[in-house]
Amino acid sequence: MPKALDIIRTEHRNIGRVLDALAMLGSDLAAGRSGLNWDLLNAIVYYIRVFPDNLHHPKEERHLFEALLRRVPAAARTVAALKDEHAEGEARLKAIADMLAVSERAYPEGRQALAIAIAAYVDFERRHMMREEMEILPLAAQCLDDEDWSDIGRAFAAHADPVFGDNLAVGFEALHRYVVEHVKVPG
Repeated sequence: MPKALDIIRTEHRNIGRVLDALAMLGSDLAAGRSGLNWDLLNAIVYYIRVFPDNLHHPKEERHLFEALLRRVPAAARTVAALKDEHAEGEARLKAIADMLAVSERAYPEGRQALAIAIAAYVDFERRHMMREEMEILPLAAQCLDDEDWSDIGRAFAAHADPVFGDNLAVGFEALHRYVVEHVKVPG
């Protein structure tokens, strides 16, 4: 298996763990539990903006998807749909960030709407990643050559995940600790 494919799958697994944490906090919000960790919710939203939305998805689009389109033009419809899902995910996250800011100031007002938006977002992102895992990655593994994978590998190795790995970024310690303590490692 190409190293780049392993990096992409690891990133998906780690993003999934953060989505699991978001889902858990969303459930706490829906249940009206006291002691809700607003800082952690904000850290998750910030992480998703920083890593999946600003680094992971652009690398998929510019490197993985473009290489795949060169080799398999028939994948254009699926690639276009995945790019649209990236944009929709960003819009959904922005709405959550806006709702989060209002809910934090006016709690408990707005908590149910925020909890519903979080649950819908987590479900949307999980389905998106599953589609990539089941449709695009197997096709890429079958059709891309060593040169394609080398280029993709360089792109994906250029930015490390700020929550997982050897270089935990400043500001993400609490999120890392929460995920490690509360979210089961997949697989």
